[in-house]
Amino acid sequence: GDRYGFESSTDSIIAPVFTSIAKFNRQVIELTDENSHRHYYLTDGRKIPDTDSTLQYETRNGLFKIYKNGKGFLYTADLELLVNYQGDDIFCIYDNRYYLKRNEKDFLAFKRDGKIGLINANGNVIITPTYQHIIGAGENRFIVMLDGKFGVIDQATNWIIEPIYTYIDAEINGHFRVYDNSKKGLTDLNGKMIVPVQYAEVYSSLSGIVTLNANGYGYYTFMGEQILQNEWSKVHQHLNNCFEFVSGLNHCVVNTTGLLTPKNCEKIYVGSSTIKYYLPNKIVLCHFENGLITDTSFFERNPSIIITTDH
Repeated sequence: GDRYGFESSTDSIIAPVFTSIAKFNRQVIELTDENSHRHYYLTDGRKIPDTDSTLQYETRNGLFKIYKNGKGFLYTADLELLVNYQGDDIFCIYDNRYYLKRNEKDFLAFKRDGKIGLINANGNVIITPTYQHIIGAGENRFIVMLDGKFGVIDQATNWIIEPIYTYIDAEINGHFRVYDNSKKGLTDLNGKMIVPVQYAEVYSSLSGIVTLNANGYGYYTFMGEQILQNEWSKVHQHLNNCFEFVSGLNHCVVNTTGLLTPKNCEKIYVGSSTIKYYLPNKIVLCHFENGLITDTSFFERNPSIIITTDH
């Protein structure tokens, strides 16, 4: 039957002795021999170390992962072994929400006897394999699973958050969202509870923290102060780091400093540095800077008066 090889980008010839050829990715060619074993070559003709299973490619770090005799190894784009370690498998650390460049650079997770720990770039053990799961969560913070429950530790394995939760994820604003089955709450980086674990959803942003339960939406500041009870039917975020809440005919605007308007506004217009809101007997125009109101003007409610804002 037909046999396949290829000419590399450096003009070297990979002999046509393979039964199939395919493109693994932009950098790698996959060839299969007559025993159905796969071989991998860079497009410049260099052979990637042989693997007992399908080659893996760590896109974020540009690393190749192979398995030999059941043990995992990571190789750089130059096909140099990344690190020697004593264990069974090795993994890059990242979180599914955002890059953790310090952890990705300095630490690798490794598995030994079914437990996961951390090593540094030299292969030295930083955290002894103890856990079922480990994810980097910012500077000197790691989300771990122990005995089926999630907590947060530092590099010295001190508990920042005790392992009592069914799941934890790291928020980009420097918080941990903690789960007790279907209930969610929020802590700060030091494990201090900001939002109690009692909500169906908890959303953290630069504008503050929105909560949701069966009764509607509510709002907390980053200091843990509940500004709005969960009684609002709609919420949307404005570009100037504030939220507008709506319930029936009532509107209000909040940011991390608290309420910027009364809760019974009939309508609200939010500009880049102004808020105009309508009350039953007056119109109010506020200017704000760095999230704080700097001056306020009041006008009697009169349809003939038109007040413009910069929105």
